[in-house]
Amino acid sequence: MVIRLARKILILAALFSFEVAAAEEPEAAARKLLEQGSILFQQGQLLRAHTAFAAARALVPERANPYRWLGLVEAQLGRCAEAISNIEQFVKRAPAGDPRLAEIEAARSLCEKQLATKLSLAAPAIPGSESAPPPALSTSAPTLQEKPRSKRSVANKWWFWTAIAGGTAALVTAVTLGVVLGGSSAPPTLSPVHVN
Repeated sequence: MVIRLARKILILAALFSFEVAAAEEPEAAARKLLEQGSILFQQGQLLRAHTAFAAARALVPERANPYRWLGLVEAQLGRCAEAISNIEQFVKRAPAGDPRLAEIEAARSLCEKQLATKLSLAAPAIPGSESAPPPALSTSAPTLQEKPRSKRSVANKWWFWTAIAGGTAALVTAVTLGVVLGGSSAPPTLSPVHVN
C-alpha cells in the first residue's frame, strides 16, 4: 500500500517537475515526458526515468511506447513482474513487425529467467531429488546492461546544502545579535596617546 502511494506521489511530482502544462494536449505532454525519460534512462537515472514514463502512460494509456519504456526501466531495476506486465501491454499495442519488439522480447526473456531463478531458489529442496542448476542470466542486450555509477560530488550530497543553510543562518544570527546587543553602530574610537 505504501508503495502504491509512493508511486502516485512520484507520478504527481513528475507532472510538476517535468513542467507539464495543463493546457497542453496529452499527446504533446506525453511526448515531452518520454523524451525526458529516455534521456534520464540513458544517463542511468532509472528512478527518475520511471517517474517520467509512468506520467506519460497516465496521459496516453492507449499508446504503446510508454509501456515499452516502463518495461525496459523496470527490467533494469529488477522489478521483473511489473516489467513483464508492461511488456505485454506494449506487445498488445505495437504494430506487427515493429522493430522494437526484438528489444522488448529480450527484456521479457531476461525477466522470465530471473523470476524462474528466484522461484527455484525459494522453493524448498526435496530430499533425494536432484534438480538442474538455475539458468545462467545473460545481460547481453544493450539496453539491459547496468551503467557504471559515477561518483557524486560533495555538492550533490544531502548534508552539504543543509550545512550551508545552517552556517548561513548562524552567521546572520551572530551579525544581527552583535549589532543589536552592541548598542552603537559606530566603530570604537581610540583615545589619542600623548608622548612626553
